[in-house]
Amino acid sequence: MANVVKPFLVCQQSISISEWELMLNDKIVDAITLAEQWSHASKLTASCRLSVNWDLLKKELQITQPNISYSVEVGTGESTVPWVVSHRVASIPENNGELEIILDCHSEKLLSQLFIKTSVVLSDYSGGSELSPTNQGDILWEHKYKAQLTQKLNSFPVLPIDFSSLSTSTGLRLTDNPWFIEWSPTDWEIDISAAIRLYINKENYDFYRRFMDGDAETLKVINADLIKQVCSAFIYTEYSNEDSPFFDGSLGWQAGKWIESIWSDLPINLLKDKLINSPAEFNAECMKAASTT
Repeated sequence: MANVVKPFLVCQQSISISEWELMLNDKIVDAITLAEQWSHASKLTASCRLSVNWDLLKKELQITQPNISYSVEVGTGESTVPWVVSHRVASIPENNGELEIILDCHSEKLLSQLFIKTSVVLSDYSGGSELSPTNQGDILWEHKYKAQLTQKLNSFPVLPIDFSSLSTSTGLRLTDNPWFIEWSPTDWEIDISAAIRLYINKENYDFYRRFMDGDAETLKVINADLIKQVCSAFIYTEYSNEDSPFFDGSLGWQAGKWIESIWSDLPINLLKDKLINSPAEFNAECMKAASTT
């Protein structure tokens, strides 16, 4: 009988939830204000009220003494299965008709969207009918909420600095470099704003001045270098464009987007061959992409 799948009753009208109320730095905000003002340094909290009609719940589940809990997941990303930032499970005392849920949304871990999944689950089986839920963790009711956190383009910090001091602190010989991009190919799941840092050499005054003035060719050559470095490393990981596990705003997500826009549907094994055997062509394509980035 191990292969038998047993259906069970769920809650239909006995559980309800209020709208999630978001507070940014202790002030209630609407969706527009949230997208305009949120940052990783912000304090973001969410609250709602969960209501349970116990008499109706017992009828719907055909259980006389239900033991239930609520589960809340805070997630982030663009996927239908978001990356989970935090997870809380707490019991719901019987005959408690309404309870308030307050969450710290952990801004420092979020990407461009906030997901909150609220579930009511069975805590323990206490007898019922053949169709009553029996397994601990059976989901009896579920609600999903999503909020857009930012409408900004993906970006990363720039630090103008004297490279003589940077070379001393890092041990790298960078004194004559006009720029240096600091990042790690182990950081694919990190938000691009935290994964990449661009240093501009103030001691190379002409280049520094052109960069600060927004010179198009200067920005283009830096973008091309960034695209080439990130895409090269990403191709060596051999992730395909289809099964990439990274979420919107992360370094891995951005690498996948660059590869998709530059090389379309070219299989990852052919891209790796191009990178190894035709590096000049690969670099030229990255430079062309930088012109439109």
